[in-house]
Amino acid sequence: MKKRLIFGLIISIIVIIGVIYFLGFGLGFNTRHARTEIPVTYKVGWWSNQKALTVTNLKVTIVESKLSMFNNHSIISYEIKGKLSLPRGTWQPYIEEVHICERNIQLSSEGHIATNKSIANTKETWDESNPQVIIEITPIVDTKKSNSYNAGDVIDFSFKNEHKIQSLWWGKNYYKIKCGDFEKVIVLDQNK
Repeated sequence: MKKRLIFGLIISIIVIIGVIYFLGFGLGFNTRHARTEIPVTYKVGWWSNQKALTVTNLKVTIVESKLSMFNNHSIISYEIKGKLSLPRGTWQPYIEEVHICERNIQLSSEGHIATNKSIANTKETWDESNPQVIIEITPIVDTKKSNSYNAGDVIDFSFKNEHKIQSLWWGKNYYKIKCGDFEKVIVLDQNK
């Protein structure tokens, strides 16, 4: 009797571990961590060299999106190219980190865009020209003393980071990613 109870307990534990594994990995419950070349910050700081920055290209792709009833996270990749140039001294500019700001645009229950004071009178709904989330990406410029940098020299830069985002509800989720003068829209479809 004791052996059957122990055997039943062991089998039950194995089944529970199997179910957790299936839900966690088989259905995409655990989205991996985003990879970064440049460190990311979500706090503002003393950014006194931003005038040295010119963004020339923004490319956004969806890297991993296993959206299901058990997972509402996806990973996007953003590649930013640009130029750095300072008109003074021998302080060489470089990209120290990337600031990311995410904003959720709210709709009222009637489908209108909500404002702080009242509901707008327009009948807009979510689409590619009217996204639910705006993600602003700002490369942060810092400087370092360099004997080889001359005032006005132009330095090209390029980096690629990943960012984990969360869908907001079932159906299509629209995201506008902005960097400099560039904007890209991506759509994630959250299924049941």
